[in-house]
Amino acid sequence: MIKMSEKIIKLGFIRESKFFYHLNKAGNLIKFNPKKKPIKKEIVKKLGLKKESGYIYFLDKEGDISRAKMRRDGRKKNPRHQND
Repeated sequence: MIKMSEKIIKLGFIRESKFFYHLNKAGNLIKFNPKKKPIKKEIVKKLGLKKESGYIYFLDKEGDISRAKMRRDGRKKNPRHQND
């Protein structure tokens, strides 16, 4: 079995169905409803998590903070534009 992500913090957080959750730049858990305009972001939990570059941080199914290595595949470069 390939391990895709690793748990960073065990919270056991219970999600509300209408909201999206993510970590902001300060490392705090934020929730917002993308269907309501203007979008109002609310801090749910102050964590102060120090993020390491090259990883994406998210709230997993169990309500814990996890991280996964970012894939930077992208599109192949056009050989005519490599020296631009």
